[in-house]
Amino acid sequence: MASILLADDGIEFDGHTPEERPLGGVESSVVALTAELTRRGHRVMVRNKCREALDHNGVEWRPIDGGDWPDSVDLYIANRGDKLIPLMPDAGRTVFWIHNPARYLMKWRYLWKLWRYKPPIVFIGDYHATTYPGWAPGGERVVIPYGMSDMFCQAGARKDPPAPRAVFTSNPLRSLDWLLRLWSERIEPAVPGAELHLFTGAATYGRVGDGKSAAMDAVLKRAEDLARGCACAVRWPRAIWWTNSPTPGVCSTGATSTKPFAWRSARPRLAVCRPWSRHWVRWLNGLLTGKRGSLPGMTNNSQRGRSNC
Repeated sequence: MASILLADDGIEFDGHTPEERPLGGVESSVVALTAELTRRGHRVMVRNKCREALDHNGVEWRPIDGGDWPDSVDLYIANRGDKLIPLMPDAGRTVFWIHNPARYLMKWRYLWKLWRYKPPIVFIGDYHATTYPGWAPGGERVVIPYGMSDMFCQAGARKDPPAPRAVFTSNPLRSLDWLLRLWSERIEPAVPGAELHLFTGAATYGRVGDGKSAAMDAVLKRAEDLARGCACAVRWPRAIWWTNSPTPGVCSTGATSTKPFAWRSARPRLAVCRPWSRHWVRWLNGLLTGKRGSLPGMTNNSQRGRSNC
């Protein structure tokens, strides 16, 4: 058994939060990872901006400013914030876990700490790792993709295809206005009865979302229905999709992997589309109408198909 401590200085959340309200992808990943490490027999502690001390699913959650830190642990995970890197100098191993494109690390306050302490940097995908220059300081560079939650790995198979329903589970400022326009102008007229369900909003991002709520609300005014966080509604869509983006962490709230094609293996009737170029409309329409086919010039066995579909 190893002792593991993960520190995060972002928004307020704890192990209970996913059961109570919407939560962002990075925070959801912290909750899922720490609970899984505990199930594997490790002692796991989290120091973050939780409101009060909590023991949940075997994980010890304590306020980061409360002074309740062990002298040392076997593994210390500094999650995305530069101020966290030097906090446990006696840890057996310190790693720096990041989730967004690494361009934000190109600031002096990050660079000097990465040079001084040289922690291994954990990226969530191969492309993600390329966003940090090879000459930049730090320790070993490790790629560990996000896992998938039990919701998707253990759901039963369906004999019949689901209704023509698509789901959006990302930040409304990540091209939801574009999606709503194309849905109303091109998808809905071509597929009678098609539904687009939105699981989104400022509440997902805590106090950080408050500063952007006005811009998000302006986008959400275009949507007729707004739904939040119901796992059973996300379990049976025909498609989960979002606009093409170089950001690996997009849609991680929905437990997406950096290799989304893996979802299709876990749920044969569920296709996840990370669209690119003009051909996404044709592919999505095929999914919703039940017509089979592939993108022009693509096969399921091609390297590009595995990485992009």
